[in-house]
Formats: sequence, structure tokens, C-alpha cells
Amino acid sequence: VFGSILLYLVLMGSAMLMPLYVQSILGKSATISGLVILPGSLVSALLSPIAGRIYDKIGIRLLTIFGGGSLVLSNIGMYFVHMDSSIWLAVCLNILRCAATGCLLMPFVTWGNKNIAPELTAHGTALLTSLRTVAGAIGTALFVGIMNSVAQKSTTLSGAAALLHGMNVSFLLMTIASGLLFATGLFLIRDKQDTTPVWVEGAEEPIE
Repeated sequence: VFGSILLYLVLMGSAMLMPLYVQSILGKSATISGLVILPGSLVSALLSPIAGRIYDKIGIRLLTIFGGGSLVLSNIGMYFVHMDSSIWLAVCLNILRCAATGCLLMPFVTWGNKNIAPELTAHGTALLTSLRTVAGAIGTALFVGIMNSVAQKSTTLSGAAALLHGMNVSFLLMTIASGLLFATGLFLIRDKQDTTPVWVEGAEEPIE
């Protein structure tokens, strides 16, 4: 649950900041904004159907380490973006971020529900979906608010440069959140596939 919350916090925050970066800071059209985001969305869509197979082969721990590390790299990369940076840099960093989320979204749901009795799986999935949706809404409001607040309080920068500085700060905070996800996979998660409880119909307790 903690991993899903962090993932959605970063995912939705970056999903809102990327169009703002392309349109409000670089002054590009909405069409260009959509084209910048499109490759990452396609990568995420391609990876999502096979994420379950990846989870079965390498486990959630390695997936979390890979996903968290990729999010750290993509977000810290956006922290160093400046006014003269190529728009292709943002495209590549967004692809890396979407690849990480595509590998983690569904496996987190499966892993979070693996010890729940079959008749409670729907409730567990609904609860997890609700929590991460709330986290996504908080992430959107939080990081956009930070971006605007930093831009408004800037004394040395103005206009697009001030907004860019605010965006950089927001992505720095996303890097910290991504680092927590990476640390969770590195230190807290342990795959125990051989000892996972198996629920048998009619049994009161899971069988090891």
C-alpha cells in the first residue's frame, strides 16, 4: 500500500507538471504537449500487460528497486532542466518515468492482495485503488502548488524562468519521494514466493 501511494503521488504530480512545462514555460502548443507525453504513455501501455509476467519471474522486490531507481533518475533529470534544454530530454525522461510506473502499477495490486482471502480480494483492490487515487489527487495539488508558490516568491527570476525554477523544486521533492520507494524495495521488501500462504476453499486458515 505504501509503495502504491508513493507511486501515484509521483505519477500524478509529474503527469500534471509535464504539460505545464511544455505549454507555460516553453510556450509550445497543446498539440506539442500531447506529443511530448505520448511516447511515455505508449511505453506504459505496452509494459502494463506483461508486468504480471515480469513480477512472476523476478518478484516485487527487484521490480520496486528498478522502478524506484528509474523514478529517481527521471525526476532528478527534470530538476536539472533549464530554459535551453532540448525538449527531447523531457521526452526521454518521461519515457523512463512511464516505464517504471508501467512495471509497478499492476504488480503492486497483485502483491498487496496476495495474502487476502479470495472472497475479500475485491474489497482489498477497491481499498487500494481508493487510497492511491487520493494520493494522486494530493500529489497533483501539492506539486503544482509548490511550483506556483516558489515561482511567486522568487525575487531574482520572473515569468517563465520563475515557473521553471518552481518546477525544478517540485521535481526535486518528487525525487525524494521516489527515493523512499527505492529504499522500500531495497531494505523493507523481501520476496517469499516459496512460503506464500495458499487459500483453499473451505479452509479457515491459509496453508503454508
